[in-house]
Amino acid sequence: MNILNEIFSRRRTYLQSALTKEYLKFLEEKLIGTEKPRDFFQAFGSSEYAIIAEVKAGSPSKGIFFSELDPVFWGKLYEESGANAISIVTDQFYFHGKKEWIEKVKSVTRLPVLRKDFLSSPEEILESRVYGADAVLLIAAVLEEKILSNLVQKALDLGMEPVVEVHTFEEAQKAVRTKTRIIGINNRDLKDFTVYLETTRKLLPFLKDFLVISESGFRTRDELEFFSHLGVRGFLIGETFLTSPYPEEKVKSLLPKSLKDSHLYGEAG
Repeated sequence: MNILNEIFSRRRTYLQSALTKEYLKFLEEKLIGTEKPRDFFQAFGSSEYAIIAEVKAGSPSKGIFFSELDPVFWGKLYEESGANAISIVTDQFYFHGKKEWIEKVKSVTRLPVLRKDFLSSPEEILESRVYGADAVLLIAAVLEEKILSNLVQKALDLGMEPVVEVHTFEEAQKAVRTKTRIIGINNRDLKDFTVYLETTRKLLPFLKDFLVISESGFRTRDELEFFSHLGVRGFLIGETFLTSPYPEEKVKSLLPKSLKDSHLYGEAG
């Protein structure tokens, strides 16, 4: 069994006990007073490319980054450094995340937030909305096409932006048949966690009608500019920032050159 299937298998077991009638009633009631989602799609319209900066405490391939991660610190840092949006990994078993981090980050920033997790049910989409997510990641590799389409529609119905993640041509074909506007190409193979940037170059020609985000493996502005010229509109970056001794400067170093000398450079994004 590859790691992705293992993650989803464990999550399905967890959901059987977590999604109780009482909890779902709580979510439905709390939804009534929940603020309108921020416009995640709009975050990609201000410059040559957007940076979605990630908050996560660790990963199966790299281990634990922070035993006690402070999401407020990272949320403020990312906004002040010029990031366009924030991705929060909420999986607790393999990435040591918490869904409560979404609310905490949104309370101190103006940026839209993507919930990055291994979501597979309409109830989890509702949960994401209630906890403040403005967008949700849906992984095509493990979701049957009908389920994927239904989850995309559920997110849209709740006012959120669905981001469908793909890694192969077959997954890309599945994604383009949904109603998503944003497709994320993950350069990391979630079966073994190897990273290959050429994955994005290979899949881009098939996704011309979509806003494309490239995920994982980026470290330099030259890399971002290269793929931006090919048509990528956003880059989801986590470990490069989280493991840097000077993360604020690292974020700034990856911003488009046009922002370097503008009033946005070094200020809230």
